[in-house]
Amino acid sequence: MLNRMRSILRAMTLEQWVIMIFGASFFVGVWYAFPMVNTITDVWAFGGGVLRAIEAHTLLPGYGVAYGTLSFYQNYVAMVVALAGSIPFFGFDIVALKTALIQNPSYSLIVPRIVSALTSVALLILVYRFLKAHIQGVEWRLALLMLTFGSVLTTLLVRSGKMWMLSILLIVVSFIYLYRAITEDRERGQLGWMSFTSIMTAFLAASNFLFAGLFLINIPILLFVFWRTPAVFKRLIVMIAVGMVVFLGFFALNAGNVVEQASGFVMQFFVSNSAGASVQTSLTVFESLIVNVRQAVESFPLLLLALIPAVYAGIRNKALFFLALLYSALYIIAVSVVFRADHGLALNVRHIAPVGFFLLFLLASFKPPLRLVSRVFFVVGLAVYVYTIVLLSIPTTYNVAYDYIVERYGDTEIRIDENIFEFTLPMNKVSYALYAPSSCGSACQHTQALSSDISFRPLVVTNDSDLLAHTDVPAADLIIVEREVVNCTPLAHFGNGVADVFDIDINLGRMLMPSFYQIQQLGKDIYIYEARDCSVNP
Repeated sequence: MLNRMRSILRAMTLEQWVIMIFGASFFVGVWYAFPMVNTITDVWAFGGGVLRAIEAHTLLPGYGVAYGTLSFYQNYVAMVVALAGSIPFFGFDIVALKTALIQNPSYSLIVPRIVSALTSVALLILVYRFLKAHIQGVEWRLALLMLTFGSVLTTLLVRSGKMWMLSILLIVVSFIYLYRAITEDRERGQLGWMSFTSIMTAFLAASNFLFAGLFLINIPILLFVFWRTPAVFKRLIVMIAVGMVVFLGFFALNAGNVVEQASGFVMQFFVSNSAGASVQTSLTVFESLIVNVRQAVESFPLLLLALIPAVYAGIRNKALFFLALLYSALYIIAVSVVFRADHGLALNVRHIAPVGFFLLFLLASFKPPLRLVSRVFFVVGLAVYVYTIVLLSIPTTYNVAYDYIVERYGDTEIRIDENIFEFTLPMNKVSYALYAPSSCGSACQHTQALSSDISFRPLVVTNDSDLLAHTDVPAADLIIVEREVVNCTPLAHFGNGVADVFDIDINLGRMLMPSFYQIQQLGKDIYIYEARDCSVNP
């Protein structure tokens, strides 16, 4: 087997080596900000949520898995494998393994991040094979892959552990097989397995993220292309029925969570924008469209810039061109209609992520530009990619502040008021005892139930602490905030060196911000003050 592996490696072309190294790099930075656990939102369902389901001996998602049902089960399988592989290192002591997971919550998040990276590798291979079949120029193929997978936004999502990469994989599979259906199936004069694959993966994408039901647009497209084909309605109905059964099956497994989330978006169309209405209605559709178009421009400027030499070279594949253009426009319009919360340009950039892949297919529909142009785009994209993964790999402001607190005050019995959501200090039994029952989750409950305590001595007070119910708590000694307090001198300040905040869910992905290329590290500004010297109101 070893000899066979060597022969395969020797037979690989330079292009294949580049793809392999590029895919392997997807795992660089999956440790971003560890042991912080709140730096990436919407991922706990696939870490702690999966562990809770395993502990309860159930396959059903618990409360909080609002979307990502397929991602939940994908991570469920991966978590079982990870636990099975870890148990020998704990002497096959399940209690010891469980204690390690409780005291180190970040351990549970490494699994969804690795799963996300693995899913992205599969997506890379899929897209590469498509480009190799449709683009002759090696340089242009590699440039398009680098500009898409190496963009800042995609780089983040690849390592995030969120449900996005699985959803995008299913959407891309549906798109590719729709294209093949309207070209290859059309030549055969009948709806075939390519049409079925496109429909089925669109239903699977909707099962993972209800909004992805948008891509069932492939059904009317297939009907339009094949409407003169004999028995088209019968075949199409069967395909839709099978897809619907699969969708309803996954929906039934997580119906409560999905309905709760979907109802919030549906109600915005029926409730007026008043004090009691959802903030989702704070933007008009046109305003939301402007925000999303701008986010697309800022997230994928190199792909959009590549359209200039591509247009000059001319369209090669009209079917692919119109299909990619339709999907791009349809997605941006739909996002603008549904997601209208006024969070500004800094937040929710991730919603625009699928557009990057539609732009890739749009560029693939043109003839390759000059080799020099392709090489320039590849080198520029590579430079941005390397810069981004370096930022993801080095300690964040949260990590530096964490080390400062632990090293200087870890053995001291003081009170620390911590008021930054993304920044998490070790929580001992006394700290968790301040939590209200509604805020005391699995880690809180299990930590208090353990016979021993962690070595970190300070009492940590967070926004989840119920100080009204605990009047005997000592006064604060240290206060940690993210904004500078006027007329106060901090004990320590940790920042990225620029005025703008760059974090996984804040601004990252916006490649046109000059300050992004000047930062020293990721994370919010962190100021540590002595409470007796400063009166701080977070």
